[in-house]
Amino acid sequence: KTWVKALVLVVFLGMFVGMAYSASKLEQAFDFKDVLPSGSYTSDFWTVHRDYTGISGVNPSVIFRGVDQSDESIQKQMQKYVDDLVNMTHVTNPPTFFWLRDF
Repeated sequence: KTWVKALVLVVFLGMFVGMAYSASKLEQAFDFKDVLPSGSYTSDFWTVHRDYTGISGVNPSVIFRGVDQSDESIQKQMQKYVDDLVNMTHVTNPPTFFWLRDF
């Protein structure tokens, strides 16, 4: 029957449109406290840390090993690498400490 086929097609089309709209509203977020055990003291620590510093989460570190850090060309490469990291859209703040810049 053609009316049943049309009804099934309309229902599936409506479901597809609804799911596509819902998918467009999704936001990617990760709160690492969600993976901590409930009642853990570390959850309280990170809540207080966020409240007092305004920084949520762990600050990653960049460590340069196995290179001659006294070489000026290596220092320029290190500075460029850190600048490239800071210019990424997901990085909100420059590093609080970078020895090449601070000394």
